[in-house]
Amino acid sequence: SYPKRGGYESIVKAFASRAPGAVLTECEVVRVSGSPGAWTVETTQGPKTYETLVSTLPIHELAKVWDGFPARAREALGRLRYNSLINVLLGVKVAERHPWTALYVPDMDIASHRISFMCNFSEYCAPEGHEAVMAEITTNPGDGIHELSDEEVIARVLLDLGRMGLVKPEDVVYRRALRFEYGYPVYDLDYFEQVDKLRRSVAEAGVHLLGRFAQFDYINADVCVERALKLAEQLSNG
Repeated sequence: SYPKRGGYESIVKAFASRAPGAVLTECEVVRVSGSPGAWTVETTQGPKTYETLVSTLPIHELAKVWDGFPARAREALGRLRYNSLINVLLGVKVAERHPWTALYVPDMDIASHRISFMCNFSEYCAPEGHEAVMAEITTNPGDGIHELSDEEVIARVLLDLGRMGLVKPEDVVYRRALRFEYGYPVYDLDYFEQVDKLRRSVAEAGVHLLGRFAQFDYINADVCVERALKLAEQLSNG
């Protein structure tokens, strides 16, 4: 099921409200040092010390800030590829909302690979007489989309959706583009060997990895939560 109000973030907020201890946000990690039992995490809110370290940072970002990032893991990391993502969210005036949750678009002439209609997850994702439409674009430097400005990307999406007969540009009342450096791990022929080498090296150094881009694994939120619960149980049992 999907939350009626607040979007998917309401699930995260519900978890946070029940978590013991302090939950810090807007707290950038700038350096990690130490070893199991005595970790120091330097942040923009000052240094923090921990006995156990679980990292949900994208593994590429952890490698930038962890002094002891294993050399073997760094070698493997250099051979793991990923795609970035641009999401364009549109608020559209409609007489009738589209009936689909999402459309997948295997057409090289259309920039988006998926177009989602969020009001089919919850009617409160848009005001009455409107719908929320999200176009998702897989992108990488040099592909002709990555270098466009946000305004140019939005214009391209509106052109594509107009050609597909899904959205009329004159009906759009809200538009926004969001960019995500880490979108999808790429599963190439070298993936399994390198990701196994990466995870083993980090584990041997005493850091627990959790999440899609920490573990460099194409998993969604349900599996992330499942693995978090399993790891929490393991840590609680020593």
